Amino acid sequence: MDGISSLTTGGELRNDFLLLLTEQIRNQDPLSPADSNEFIGQLSQFTQLERMESLNGKMDKLVDLSQKQLDQGKPTDKATPADLTQSALLLGKQLDYLYQPTSADPKAPPLASLSKTGTVESVTLKNNSVYMIMNNGDQIQLKDVKSITTPSPTGTLSETTPLLAA
Repeated sequence: MDGISSLTTGGELRNDFLLLLTEQIRNQDPLSPADSNEFIGQLSQFTQLERMESLNGKMDKLVDLSQKQLDQGKPTDKATPADLTQSALLLGKQLDYLYQPTSADPKAPPLASLSKTGTVESVTLKNNSVYMIMNNGDQIQLKDVKSITTPSPTGTLSETTPLLAA
């Protein structure tokens, strides 16, 4: 079998690796056995490679799904995988955002939006929309974000990124 020109699947590659490892163990010199740490290291590297290939496949599917939704002109009020990913990337970042308080009375007119600042603590999917939960308890969406500030390792704030209004 020509290893350079043949294309193999992950399962075939795994089987080939295990066959090679088995043959290596079977044919080793009994008076000078191979180092077991070397075998464990090879197996660990192979496992990491399989996981990376699996992750790449899942990311490709996520990108394809996002692109299909964009191509089909899906409504913006529905969460897309891209929305979830973008929101997750903001974890730990400080945001300036518009917050729309709600009244206890559902018939009351909407209250004025407030400009607030907070740090993203978690991201959740609720009613088919992605919400970022801020350190002050506010729940906001990406459309509400005005700017993003990345905290520096020393605890001071650095690198503010203003966002353009859509």
